[in-house]
Amino acid sequence: MSPTGPSAKVRLTRGGQNPYYAGGGSINEVDALVVSPKGVFLVEVKSHPGVIGGDQQRWTWTRPDGSLETFDNPLLAANGKAKKLRSLLARQPVFAKARADVPFVNALVFLSADDLECRLRDVGRTNVVCRDTVAARPPTTASKALPGVIASLKDPAVAAMRGKAVNAPLSKQVADAMRQLGIRPNTGDRRLGDWQLGELLDEGEGWQDFAAERASTRSRRRVRIYLAHRAHTKEDETQLRLLAEREFRLLEGLHHESIAHPLDLQAHEYGPALL
Repeated sequence: MSPTGPSAKVRLTRGGQNPYYAGGGSINEVDALVVSPKGVFLVEVKSHPGVIGGDQQRWTWTRPDGSLETFDNPLLAANGKAKKLRSLLARQPVFAKARADVPFVNALVFLSADDLECRLRDVGRTNVVCRDTVAARPPTTASKALPGVIASLKDPAVAAMRGKAVNAPLSKQVADAMRQLGIRPNTGDRRLGDWQLGELLDEGEGWQDFAAERASTRSRRRVRIYLAHRAHTKEDETQLRLLAEREFRLLEGLHHESIAHPLDLQAHEYGPALL
């Protein structure tokens, strides 16, 4: 993370290894942060081979085997992370000392599958890009191809985004602020016992839900962490711990196919966690 010029990139390792902590102690992960002469881009990488369709709110993924999965447009979460990250960067000493404005952080969703077929509606294509090799192929449907990721980073207008010039000093300030913020590989808080925490599924005031997997059995669970350790006051911390205990007691014995009931209440580095 040490750009030498305006075209240098700040790239973070993929795979949930680069958390940063935003307001309320929430854990946020960055797939890639790119600083180019035309702007700063937080890139959310999604690999969905097959067909992607949907709009600005919900997407449907048809896998190569024909199975379906529906989920929120990833740009919604990426936009939230970009705003949090810009706010945190602005608080770092390097920008306060220089009295410089932190550049706007554009959120970008990169669909990285090589055999992607895009059927997203126009409103669902906002800030969504694909491999440049995929973008160069003739579309297999009436839907037009997505713009390429590299072409969009070089010229945001390709993806209908507004860019802002970033010179060498500003690029270095962003990298320095990232270091001051403490973004680094950190896996200690990505485990709950022998469960490995993966994708962020949902979040609210004082809690976050993660997908979790046990490597030995390939079992999958949902984990809700109440962020008590990062509460602003002792009273807030106590309240979050009580909420976790109350939810566990109320739902432990409730069994319904439409309700995820907790199997266990465990201690995590950042607070009580419901498995």
